[in-house]
Amino acid sequence: NAAALIETGIGASVEVTWDSVLKKFIITSATAGDGSSITFATDGTLAEGLKLTEATGAVISQGAEPAVVDDIFTAILATEQDWVAFSTTFAVTKDQANAFALWVNNQNHRFAYIPWDSAGTAIVPGSSNALVYDIINTYAYNDTCPVYGYPNHAANVMGFVAALNFTQANGRCSLNGRQVSGLLPMISNDTDYEAAKSNGYNFYGKYAANAVETNQWTPGTITGDFAWLDAWAGQVWINAQLQAALVALFQQASNLPYATAGKARIESCMKPYIEQFKTWGGLTAGTDLDQSQLDQIKAITGVDVSDALMADGYYIYIGQFTAAMRSARTKPTVYFWYTDGGIIQGITVNSVEVQ
Repeated sequence: NAAALIETGIGASVEVTWDSVLKKFIITSATAGDGSSITFATDGTLAEGLKLTEATGAVISQGAEPAVVDDIFTAILATEQDWVAFSTTFAVTKDQANAFALWVNNQNHRFAYIPWDSAGTAIVPGSSNALVYDIINTYAYNDTCPVYGYPNHAANVMGFVAALNFTQANGRCSLNGRQVSGLLPMISNDTDYEAAKSNGYNFYGKYAANAVETNQWTPGTITGDFAWLDAWAGQVWINAQLQAALVALFQQASNLPYATAGKARIESCMKPYIEQFKTWGGLTAGTDLDQSQLDQIKAITGVDVSDALMADGYYIYIGQFTAAMRSARTKPTVYFWYTDGGIIQGITVNSVEVQ
């Protein structure tokens, strides 16, 4: 009703709607393109009440040319790089979502895109019209974490990542099962649950069984190689710490030779952060690996490292230094393999009476 009154008061040149998620009135011009512009409102009771006049602090921001995703993030990264995930406050088109997903796919698992989608196609099994269908099924992009819901749902997922405490022992947790007071559940029946999950969406749902009724996130996935949002966040953290440790090593070391002593110093600067990552839960000793996984590692190292991986949960390998490397001072490649023990996200109990 308030939106309709504002629209009537302004006139036929605009459309006014209320955005219940952003808690804002959205005033949309009837014109678009190069010939469309905005000005300060003329003084009047309505204009002053809505603070649309220059005197009441309104700010004019004319439209701009459509932005190119690569250019947007080039500008952002030139200003600030201390972030890992992003979303949008506006509902994106499929083309826009694909463009954002392509960008993160090309960033070597450094960033994640959290698209939100409240459309009904998200809960239609296998719908090719779902916002993220092409991201998952056509292009198989990495590092997109689809959310069925609204901007505040996407923001909550980003908050989950930001809140992970890597200094806490056993601090690793999955998005699955997390609860948030006041967040709107988007799923409340088995049919929608299965559809949203099969379409690749994470969602906040309402669940009930017997006397138990609860709201929580499910399932905590991210597209691509890492599969799970907590595993993806963990690799971002450990890679950032190892990078910082190696930078500090170069700045502090008086001598870092292409020799056994050099290898030892490289490993030594990495291990404190790896052990912290282990304490947090990012890697787990005693994790069984498939023979094919061990064979891939052996193809690089030339030796069987299965015992070390089983005992420690990780293995650092620095290849042989050569005369050519020493002469040109080329960068040696360091391999850091770690075993992710994962997180149990569900349990089946078989309760059997024996008489």
